[in-house]
Amino acid sequence: MITVLIIIILAYLFWRYVVPYLIRRKLEKTFGFDPRNAQNQRRQRQQTQPQQPTHKKIIDPTVGEYVEFTETETTTRVETPEGTETTTVTEQQITDIQWEDLPPKESE
Repeated sequence: MITVLIIIILAYLFWRYVVPYLIRRKLEKTFGFDPRNAQNQRRQRQQTQPQQPTHKKIIDPTVGEYVEFTETETTTRVETPEGTETTTVTEQQITDIQWEDLPPKESE
């Protein structure tokens, strides 16, 4: 009875202290970091990285072109010799584009 109790205590101690040590060692070997210090290392990296400056837009939002699109559909009905009708819906391709120059920018 005492040997079973000793085996249970030894198994608990092995599981509690030796297994985490082995896992930590394997992580250090494989990935090169210690999980106990991961949060400290992350904080340290965040402090050493320079803050990204906020960038302003290079292009003025008032400059640009407005393109108006309209969808057109054409329906074609064809009657076959047997007397049945076939309806086909097709969209026309853009053949040309009309350019509209923007008015000159007013001086401020």
